[in-house]
Amino acid sequence: MRRFRRRLGAGRLVALAMAVFAVSFLAIGQAPLLGLLIVAALGYGLAQGVLIPTLQDRITSAATPASRGAVVAAFVGASRAGQTAGPAASGPTLGAVGTGRTFVLGGAVAAVTAIVAAAGSRFVDGTEPAPVEEAEADAAAAVD
Repeated sequence: MRRFRRRLGAGRLVALAMAVFAVSFLAIGQAPLLGLLIVAALGYGLAQGVLIPTLQDRITSAATPASRGAVVAAFVGASRAGQTAGPAASGPTLGAVGTGRTFVLGGAVAAVTAIVAAAGSRFVDGTEPAPVEEAEADAAAAVD
């Protein structure tokens, strides 16, 4: 994952993950076949697997060592709040427009988020830490 972050930048990875979320939600909402639903769900899982570590890395690397624990706790708390609020908000939507349209609406929200993330990535990626020395880069690449 670290190699992707170095090549693309954290902001671009966040935008890419949100775009994959959007496509996945749209596909889940419109899937005529179980196979497509499974592929879309795998896409969602891949996006989640890219997004969460990328955000955690950016947040922890921006925090001072003294505040890192509090920053991680705030991140986890915000993540859990979102995991609670999302289903709570989608419940009434499911009742009003049905399952497929609820996922399509979620895809639209994710698409807007991807656009905002892409527009902001030039600012986020402009603050990337300075490149590490060659030996440290090789050691980090071996871990990935």
